[in-house]
Formats: sequence, structure tokens, C-alpha cells
Amino acid sequence: MKFGAGLIKGYRWGTVTGRVAVDYNAAENAWGVGEYAFEYLKKVSDRFRFYAIVEGSDDEVALVPGFEWRLARGVFLKINNGFGVTSKAIDFAPEVGIMFSLGRQRD
Repeated sequence: MKFGAGLIKGYRWGTVTGRVAVDYNAAENAWGVGEYAFEYLKKVSDRFRFYAIVEGSDDEVALVPGFEWRLARGVFLKINNGFGVTSKAIDFAPEVGIMFSLGRQRD
């Protein structure tokens, strides 16, 4: 079971987000830090957003830079690559996907 929370703050120079989750392991009857992250997002135009994330869990930490390209209202092409910062993290983890943003869209 996981529980998480995050904080978001927008600035003129970009948006920062911090988040953390805790895990409950029923077999061991113990709580622990599940995942944590610090993110920076910068909208450079109506179509492009760049971001950088430092995320991890336990002793696996990765740096994930990437960008989002707006294809249509609420539809983005998202491309990023994770680089392992610690020895137990995956060295290289590229990702490509389509992200759908639901709800009210601001232009």
C-alpha cells in the first residue's frame, strides 16, 4: 500500500514540485519511504515545455531530463531519458509516450 503527497509552486522562471510517498509492507508490518522526487518544469512556448526531475527510492536515484511537445489541445508527445545517479539505479532509461491531459485546458 502506498500513500503520497506533493507540493507545487509556480514562479516566473518555472514551476517546481516536490513529492514523497510512503510504503506499507504488510509482510513485515513496517512503513518506509517509497519514492521521492524534485521536479522543475519550464514552459518555453505554447507548444514546448522542458523539465528535469531528480527521483528515487531507497538507494536508487535518477536524473530525468525531457520535453513535452503539444500536438493538440490536451495531447502531448513526451520524450525523456533517465540517467542513473547512484550505482543501483538503471544507467540509461529512455521513454517516449503520448500524454493526455484531461480537464480544463488553458491556452
